[in-house]
Amino acid sequence: MTGRLAALEARIASIDELHEMVTAMRGMSASRREQARAALTGVSAYADTILAAFGEVLPLLPTAGVAVPADARASSARRALVLFLSEQGFVGTFNERLIEAARVPAPPTALFVLGSRGARLAAQHGIEVSWSGALPGHLPQASRPVQRLSEALFRRLAEGDLDGIEMLYARSLRPGLDPERVGTAEVARDGAPAGGVEVVRERLFPVDPARAGTPGPALPPLVNLPAERLVEQVAEAYVGAELTRALVEAFAAENAARVTAMQQASRNIDERLDALRQTARSLRQAEITTELLDVVMGSEAANGTAD
Repeated sequence: MTGRLAALEARIASIDELHEMVTAMRGMSASRREQARAALTGVSAYADTILAAFGEVLPLLPTAGVAVPADARASSARRALVLFLSEQGFVGTFNERLIEAARVPAPPTALFVLGSRGARLAAQHGIEVSWSGALPGHLPQASRPVQRLSEALFRRLAEGDLDGIEMLYARSLRPGLDPERVGTAEVARDGAPAGGVEVVRERLFPVDPARAGTPGPALPPLVNLPAERLVEQVAEAYVGAELTRALVEAFAAENAARVTAMQQASRNIDERLDALRQTARSLRQAEITTELLDVVMGSEAANGTAD
């Protein structure tokens, strides 16, 4: 019994260490989630500014070749889908929900994936990935993967085998968040969000002129580039800004999902520890009882010998 108790206490100590690791991971993920949420204000403001600039330069063209009406874009069969998945594990069903959403209404012509772990999982699900890249470990590094992704996307557009780009990403739920995005985004309505996140599909390119809001000022902007090139550059800048915003949203959502997973793991560990500690208490009590019985029996044996 002593050996069994020692083994049980060693197991309890090991699970206690695991509990500390889970708690630390939950705290780190919560910190990163809040960091991303705080950054979203500035990132969104930048994207809105670029969009407003697009609205001002677009009238310089007789027709804006980089933009088409939303209804014309909807039927495009040659579309790229940018899918933001997780870079790390311990996120529950986070990746699976996004991968399933990527299949609807039909697989895209080209799939671009940010998130190393998610990209491997997509391949395991039999989904062909045209391009993949790693998500940054820290938000200040977000510009690097966005730049590489933008270059890959516009290279495919320049080659003429794509007509449009969409994004699919997860957004973490937070107090005061309007569940319906303004513009062309669509929020998945497939039941309660898993891990405190919701799935959003958003048109990215061609840029919809309707999203630029009201027309620009009465006086046209002073420009130094040909109108076609200027509109093209502003549209590219807007795509980069929107990709950055979606990346920050995905970064926050991944960490939100991990916080939820770690909370559940912590509860399961607590329950397991309570059961093991109860068993250990029972073993200790049984060991004490055995020792007392041995003392009593030894005392009685000694008394019998003396008689």
